[in-house]
Amino acid sequence: MNDNKFDFLIVGTGYSESILSSALSSAGYKCLHIDKNDYYGDNWATLPITELDSSTIKINNLKNPNKFLISRHPSVILTERGKSNQLDTILKSSVFNYLSFKLVDSLIHYNDGEFTQIPKSKQEVFKSTISLKDKRMLMKLLQWIASREFLKEGMLVLQESNTT
Repeated sequence: MNDNKFDFLIVGTGYSESILSSALSSAGYKCLHIDKNDYYGDNWATLPITELDSSTIKINNLKNPNKFLISRHPSVILTERGKSNQLDTILKSSVFNYLSFKLVDSLIHYNDGEFTQIPKSKQEVFKSTISLKDKRMLMKLLQWIASREFLKEGMLVLQESNTT
């Protein structure tokens, strides 16, 4: 096989494409992996806040704007100890070399030109300016997550959207 021939052409550098490319390369196939963007990650990319559309997000008075990264597709991997899961697949495929894992420090929601920090503890919930009804719902959610009930088999059901 010469340098101009490939077994597979993979378009896009998103999560799935990167796993596929890594798996095929590990199996000995020659892959050409390309992307239309000038950054890696496609819709999964994390970009400096300065690279986002400034007409949508106002960046004012930031001393070090490059310290702020915005995920285009934030995701959380929930795992249960001792069970084979998505994390095992990531580690086996060597894609982990291109990913960063960290505990969630804070969650910030962007809506109508405004950033709002989402409370993550009981103290933060009661200090926040959200309505009493929303505080009650958020506390129920936090207690449910802390109870780990969602990890019990059959409790977490994903449904496909029926939009056409």
